[in-house]
Amino acid sequence: MTKSSRIKIILTVLALAAFTAVFFSIPALRIKRFWLAYGCGVFAILWQIYAIVVTDGKTNTAERYYGYPTARLGLYYLVLQVAASLLEIALFPAPWVVLVINVLLLAFPVIGFITTRTLRKELARQAAKAKAGTAA
Repeated sequence: MTKSSRIKIILTVLALAAFTAVFFSIPALRIKRFWLAYGCGVFAILWQIYAIVVTDGKTNTAERYYGYPTARLGLYYLVLQVAASLLEIALFPAPWVVLVINVLLLAFPVIGFITTRTLRKELARQAAKAKAGTAA
């Protein structure tokens, strides 16, 4: 793990602490929607750590290049999910609405991660095939 990865993970853990402090300072009832919104916000922050570990430290240029969209997706998801979690507490929606919103928000980065990883694997396969074809 690179030094920049460790710094990013430390900043993400600090963001988790700040999110928790802000979330619990909001005067709201600790009911289902509160815990759903909080849990999904924490998951988004932990997802960012996963995105950092997956995208940083790549040696191949193509892997590094296609890691940037993955990291960007993780960051977009983090910002949107934290904002949604705070709004869900403020707007008092029903718990099922909170769950639907959070699942829809999660679907986009999951699809993005899968397609980006698939693209990287396909590019590596094509590069190996081209290298084998030129060596022969």
